[in-house]
Amino acid sequence: MNFVGRQREQNLLQSVEIVNKSKLTVLYGRRRVGKTSLIETTFSKNRLIKFEGLEGESSQAQKENFIRKCQQLFPGQFHLARTTNHWIDLLVLFSQCLGTTPCIVFFDEFQWLANNRKQLVSAFKYVWDNHFAKENHVHMIVCGSISSFIVKKVIRSKALYGRIDLEIHLQPLNIDDIKAIIMKKRTNRELLEIFFTVGGVPQYLDKFNLDRSPQLNIDQLFFTPDGYFLQEFDRLFASHFGKNPVYKKILTHLAKEKFSSRDDLLHALQMTEGGRLSDYLEELQLADFVEPYSPVNKPASSVLIRYRIADPFLLFYFRFVYPNIRKIKTQRKHVGRKAFVSDQAYAIWQGLAFEYFCDRNHELIAEKLGFSAVQYEHGAWFKKRDLLTGGSQVDLLFLRSDRVVTLCEIKFQSEPIGKNIIEAVQNKIRLFPNPRQLTIETVLITATPATPELVNEGFFRSIITVNDLI
Repeated sequence: MNFVGRQREQNLLQSVEIVNKSKLTVLYGRRRVGKTSLIETTFSKNRLIKFEGLEGESSQAQKENFIRKCQQLFPGQFHLARTTNHWIDLLVLFSQCLGTTPCIVFFDEFQWLANNRKQLVSAFKYVWDNHFAKENHVHMIVCGSISSFIVKKVIRSKALYGRIDLEIHLQPLNIDDIKAIIMKKRTNRELLEIFFTVGGVPQYLDKFNLDRSPQLNIDQLFFTPDGYFLQEFDRLFASHFGKNPVYKKILTHLAKEKFSSRDDLLHALQMTEGGRLSDYLEELQLADFVEPYSPVNKPASSVLIRYRIADPFLLFYFRFVYPNIRKIKTQRKHVGRKAFVSDQAYAIWQGLAFEYFCDRNHELIAEKLGFSAVQYEHGAWFKKRDLLTGGSQVDLLFLRSDRVVTLCEIKFQSEPIGKNIIEAVQNKIRLFPNPRQLTIETVLITATPATPELVNEGFFRSIITVNDLI
């Protein structure tokens, strides 16, 4: 796959000046998101020195690999490295070899280089203060895919406090970038189906054969014994959480539901309030696997916080692949997704995935509706079920500074939307608390056109289709 997008990140990286002073950047994000490609592409015309941590290897193996690379880079200058076994000595020697020539030094998968311990961070701090920052002109980039280590042990560490010049949390590609990859080979709806399944992870998108339909790709990649994504979770999960089963239990539970409260998770995991649930959830959030959310009109309410899977690939995997993995691995002939997943279950998942897409692309929706210049808060609104009124939820709500509430009803289905949807939305409006008497505008976001009968009712201020957003 050709490198696409990332213009903002490239501009940030290229804006770092090292003419008079060394600078330090920290880059992190989930595996396969394109961190290495970003650095190598951005600095393809610069002097770039790259060190890569070795997954699963000992601290001694990491040091020996570092020494080998330095001996290749600086023949005859790194010979004293074999007489020491301390990171401080190795990094000081590396600094001396660099001299004053400007360059980019890229530590890829830093958490493995550090053996997931903080000793290398402490050594790095000492050499940075006393050598790199004083004697070199280097843009040092520390990069890692285990975000919990990078955030907790590097960004939040006392050792590097005040020393980091640029921090980038690299996110998956946005829909415009994905469209640039897919171009005109598939329809907009098919593009969404691909996004629903793997999100904007570049390496995942690269696995799709765009000469074939998304469904045929999904059948091959997820529901055959040798499908790439059948084993991807184990590769992804092991590097983050090892063999701890609790993380998988949390994801399994969240995949079954649209969301879960903290109490729901405690009950499902058979844990007490004093247990480690907060720690587990924080680790999953740092990995970009899970996200918390609360009603948009009560963002600070911890009591109302819900949790959901934030990664499209993981949602699809745990909802459809993980429960059927033994059957998929032992099937004698290729039968495809429909042998394991009903059309009804698949349609429900597509609805959830479309809601996720709209939430992530709220800026596109605001621009389409003409209020992108207005300040707003966005998110879901929900009300717990009670005996008098029952529960209610709005998929996407904009609380605007111009005293307007934009209430979005989101539907992803094959058939045109009829006017029977009006009653359901009217009920949500009735239950939505509006003590300030704000103007409420209703919007329908749909994968298929509305029927003429619904359009003629004039109930929705705007009706947006997939083609309007892509």
